[in-house]
Amino acid sequence: MSNLVYVIIYEVGLWLKQHYPLLARIPGIEAILDLCHPYWIENRVDGTMQEVDKQVQELHKVWDAEDVSSAPVFSEKPSQVEGLTEMRLTAPWYIDASNEPD
Repeated sequence: MSNLVYVIIYEVGLWLKQHYPLLARIPGIEAILDLCHPYWIENRVDGTMQEVDKQVQELHKVWDAEDVSSAPVFSEKPSQVEGLTEMRLTAPWYIDASNEPD
């Protein structure tokens, strides 16, 4: 039997239990639900993972479209001390709060 059939049986069984509480007392119904439950979980996990994969692909498209240079930038300027230079290495993805105007 296909896994999808077990999933449908589980969903129908849950609906019947919810709308007809007397069916929950039948021992065979609970056994059928117990049998179909692992297939239902597997189906839910597969569906969720497919959605996550789709979201990851969309994020990669957005990230690829952004024009951000990921290479750090090296800069030099004269220091107040004679014979030394002030060297700075900055990353474009990092915002330095100390350089922001007040």
